[in-house]
Amino acid sequence: MLCLTRHVAETIHIGNIIVIVIQRIGDSQVRIGIHAPRELTIVRGEGHRDTAPVNAQGASCFEN
Repeated sequence: MLCLTRHVAETIHIGNIIVIVIQRIGDSQVRIGIHAPRELTIVRGEGHRDTAPVNAQGASCFEN
């Protein structure tokens, strides 16, 4: 496992098509944004074994 330290607005690039952006850091949570092709399935770790569709509201989360 690769462990990185990032600050708000810093990014992590995975390959040439995925970018993870640190959006907000709270007391016990980190909010991240993921830029990836729509055809790529992304699920949270706790939902990895669940085959239920991803929450459509969460899939459209955009903040500036």
